[in-house]
Order: sequence, then C-alpha cells, then structure tokens
Amino acid sequence: MAREDIRSPSDLLVEDKISTEQKVREAESRAAAVYDFDTMLLARVEKRVGQSFAMMRRAAEEYMRSHPVADRALLMRLYESKRADFEKKLGIRLSDSAFRALIRRDFEGEIENYLFSLVAPSLVRGVATHDDIVRMSNSSYVVIKDLKGESEYALGDVSAVESVEFAKQNVEARGLETLINLDRDLKWAIIEIAKKMLEPNIRLNRAETERRRKEAIKEVKPVFYVVKKGEIILREGERVQPEHLAKLAAIRKKGEIKNTWHASLGLFSMILIVLSVLC
Repeated sequence: MAREDIRSPSDLLVEDKISTEQKVREAESRAAAVYDFDTMLLARVEKRVGQSFAMMRRAAEEYMRSHPVADRALLMRLYESKRADFEKKLGIRLSDSAFRALIRRDFEGEIENYLFSLVAPSLVRGVATHDDIVRMSNSSYVVIKDLKGESEYALGDVSAVESVEFAKQNVEARGLETLINLDRDLKWAIIEIAKKMLEPNIRLNRAETERRRKEAIKEVKPVFYVVKKGEIILREGERVQPEHLAKLAAIRKKGEIKNTWHASLGLFSMILIVLSVLC
C-alpha cells in the first residue's frame, strides 16, 4: 500500500507485457505446422512391385528353359520356394489365397498395372495417419513440403488428403469397380496387395514446425505505452496491482541509472521498498 502518491518523474516507455504476450501467442498460432510430403513413395511402390514380380517371372523362365516338358506341379513348388523372397522384395506379407491367385496367373505383368492403378490416386493426393488428419483439420492451413524438390505450399482445404483407413476403403472401391473382368480370387488378391502397399506419405515434421514457431516468436516486437511526466502511477493508500508493477519497475530502472530527478530520495526509496516486497 502506498504511503503517498507516486508520480512518474519523467516520460517513461513501459512495456505492456499482456499485449506483448498476446502478440506472441498470435504469432505462434499463425506459424503453420509443416508436413513433409513424400511424393516419391509411389515410385518406390512401383519399383518394389516391378522387381518382385519380375523375379518370379525370371525364375519361371529359367525353369522352362531347363525343362522342355513343363511340369505345372513342379513350377508351382518353385513359386512356393520363392515366396519369402517375393514378399521381402514386395515389402508385405500375403495371405495364402492371394499368393495362390498370383501363381495361377504366373505373376503376369498386367497385374502390376492393376496394382498401380489402385494405389496411385491415393498416394498422389496424399495419405496421412488419422492423428495427422485431425491436426490438419483443426488448423486454418498447413504447409506442405515436398521432400523431393524442397518446394512447399500452403494448404487450406485438407479434405483431399486421405487417412490410411479411408485410402484403403477407396482402393477397395476402385478395385471392385475396375477389376470386374477378373476372376474373383485374382481381383481380391490385387485389392489385398494394393491395400497393404498403402502407407502415409504425408507426415508432421515436428522439428521444422517448432523451428518456424520459434522464428515467428522472435519476430514479435514488444508493445510499449508512454507514461507522461507527473502522471500518477499509484495513489496514496492504493494497493499495488499488477498493472502498477511495470510502471514502478520502469522508474526503478531509470533511477538506477540516474536518480537525481528527485528533490529527495524518499520517493525513490519508496518505490524500491514496494518493488522489493512485491516482485
């Protein structure tokens, strides 16, 4: 509680900490989250499919060259012996029914085209985890950064980005619509493989997001207001409130540099006492 009126001994520039903190929060919220878009995932999927199917066809061709009279049962056993290598190159495990469907068609190249046609639309639009989809939807916009070319763009409408679950549903729907001329076993084998090949290619880059938010905060300039010389800062008998502290601190700061503003040291001493008790 002040024992007498405390007036500003000179014009003071006082930081408005509440306004400054508000600007910091606004700057932080405007710094959009950064998501890495792995646009090369589709090419890698295509490569894995191509290499795995080609490996099986080469094995069959070598068998046929060494066995003029082909034994289908032996060929099927050969395929089975190569299954682990096939799945390793493909990057997924297959059900027995799906693998048998591929064997019956001798891993023909047309199956690769079917797979690509089912997977490509989703990976081109972008696939993300459910949690990332929720985070993106709760933002006014996000920054999408292409990992290949290092280019980036702001994305406001994230509805085109598919969750993994939704992308798999779309793959199945495309398969049922476009593979109508294939036998049932092969159709479902292709759909199974396509769904298992899907994975997120849009992911939150936490480190880059945090770096940009810190940079945005650094750019915030403090908000100041002017207290005129002679303006009453604290009236006699008034209790010190948070809004008084910044003004009293500004006086103390100047007083530490030059306290000859006052005819006496009484006012300056009072300010020091008030601040030492409350700060």
